[in-house]
Amino acid sequence: MPEHWRAYILVAVVGQLIVRAIMAALRCLERRYPPLYPTAGIPIPQPRAHREHRFAWNFLRDFGGWHPDEAQRDYWHPSILGGLELLAYPILLNMQHWEVIGAWIGLKTVAKWGEWTTNRGSYNRFLIGNALIAFLAFAISRWTWMFDS
Repeated sequence: MPEHWRAYILVAVVGQLIVRAIMAALRCLERRYPPLYPTAGIPIPQPRAHREHRFAWNFLRDFGGWHPDEAQRDYWHPSILGGLELLAYPILLNMQHWEVIGAWIGLKTVAKWGEWTTNRGSYNRFLIGNALIAFLAFAISRWTWMFDS
């Protein structure tokens, strides 16, 4: 653990909140402008809550994790996991254990593999979310390295 552990945890939490906001905005945009089914060319039907409310309403519901549409609720599970990754990845990077990070991302990928054949937006958000977490983890690892050296 870095010497300035309180600042380290604070930066990880704030970074995860920023990632959550970006991911909530991407979900809202995807619902507002739904992709077409690859074969039929028919827009994916959207629940009434998405059609009748503005972006800010949907964003706040997504960010809060308690969306009226039960299928859209995540109860902050992805953000808690991302926060734990932001706490662990910089330590692993500084210890030069990149293979652990790669194995973890691979495990997460295998678990969701089947869903991505039908929902490309989910796959793209997964990639963007992992890239943001990896970038922030690298930035945090360089920042903590400056204080520890």
